[in-house]
Amino acid sequence: MEMLRSIGDWLLSNELIAILLSLCLGHLIGNISFGKFTFGSTVGTLFVAMIIGQAGVFEISSTASMLFFTLCVFAIGYESGPAFVKGFRDAGIKVIILSLFFVAVGTGLSVGLCRTFGLDAGTSAGIFAGSLTQTAVIGTAGDAIAALGLDEATEAVLQSNVSIAYALTYFFGMAGIIVLIQRVEPVLLRVDLKKVTLEKAEAVGYVDEVKADGSIVEKQKETDVSFLCFGIIIGLIIGGFTMKMGYIPLTLGSGCGVLVLGMILGCVHEKHPKIGYIPAGARWFMIIYGLNLFIACTGLGAGKNFIVALKTMGLKIFLIGIIVSAGTHLLAMAFGRFVLKMDVPDVLGTQAGNGTIVAALNALIDRTGCSIFAVSYAPAYAIGNILLTVLGPIVVFLMAG
Repeated sequence: MEMLRSIGDWLLSNELIAILLSLCLGHLIGNISFGKFTFGSTVGTLFVAMIIGQAGVFEISSTASMLFFTLCVFAIGYESGPAFVKGFRDAGIKVIILSLFFVAVGTGLSVGLCRTFGLDAGTSAGIFAGSLTQTAVIGTAGDAIAALGLDEATEAVLQSNVSIAYALTYFFGMAGIIVLIQRVEPVLLRVDLKKVTLEKAEAVGYVDEVKADGSIVEKQKETDVSFLCFGIIIGLIIGGFTMKMGYIPLTLGSGCGVLVLGMILGCVHEKHPKIGYIPAGARWFMIIYGLNLFIACTGLGAGKNFIVALKTMGLKIFLIGIIVSAGTHLLAMAFGRFVLKMDVPDVLGTQAGNGTIVAALNALIDRTGCSIFAVSYAPAYAIGNILLTVLGPIVVFLMAG
C-alpha cells in the first residue's frame, strides 16, 4: 500500500509521464481482444487515466488538453468536408429529425426516471448533463437553480448535487456510449460496419489518399502548418461567439467551430490542391492521438471525482445514468435506422454528434479507417450542443415544480 502511495505521489509530480503512461497502457489494453470484441484505444486510455487519477488531483492545463482536442476535430473536418455537401443534401433533413428525436427522448427519460425515484432538481439536472454528455448544462442548470428563489443553504446543496451527479453519470455517458456505438449497435443492426461505411463513402464521393497497394499517396512532404493553425484559430473564434436567450447562452462551442472550419478548408484544398495540404499520416496522428491525449488529460482530472461521487450518491444514480444514456442512444438508433431509413454511418454519426462525443466519432473512424461519419456528426453536434444546453434549465424547473 505504501509503495502504491509513493508511485501515486511520484506521478502527481510528473504529470507528463502520467499522461503518456495513460496513452501507452490504454492503447495496449484497448486492443486486447475478447473474441471478436475490443474496447479500442480511446476507452482503454480513459480507463487507465481514471485509475491513475485515484492518486490525487492532477492539475493539468486545460489549454494543453484543448490543443490536442482541436487538432483532432480539425483533421476530422478537413477529411470529411468535401463529402459533406452531397451527404447532407441527401440525408440532412433526416439528421435534423433524428437529432430532435434524440433530444426529446433524452429529456423525457431523464425527467421521467428522476420523478419516479423522487430526486431533487439539482441531481436531476446533473444526471441529464452527465448521461447525455453536455457539460454546458451544468452552467445553465446552475443559473436556473439560482433563479428559483430558494434559501442559501438549499441552493448550495442543489448546486453541489448538479456537479456530483454529473461526475457520476458522465463516465458511462462517454465511455459506455463509445463502446455501444462502435461495437454493440453494428451487431444489433446486423451489419459489417467497415463495409457499409466504405459503401456510404463511395456513394457520396469520399476520396481516400491511399494507393491500391495500401501505401499513402503523398502530394507534398510537409503539412501546411500556417493553413492548419489559421483554420483552428478562426474556428475557435467562431465557436466562442455567444448569444443570450434570457440567461441561457447559445453557442456552437469551440469543438463545433473548429470542426466546421476544418470542413470548409478541406473543401478549399480539394479545389486548390496546392493550398493547405495535410498528409494522410499527419491527419491520422492528429485524429487518433490528439483525441486520446485529450481523453488522458480528462480521465486524470476526473478519476478522483468519480469515486467521490459514487460514495456520495451511491449506485442508484450511476444506474439511472446508464439507463438514460443507453436508452436514449438505442431508441435513436432504432428510430433512425428503421423509421427514417437512414444509412448506418449517418445514424451512428448523428448519435455521436447529438451527445457531442467526439471520442465516439474518433472510435468509429479508428475502426473503419474512414471519416465519413463526420458528415452527419457536424450538424447533429450543433443541434445537440444548443438544444441540450437550453433544456437544462427546463429540467430544473420541471423537477422543482
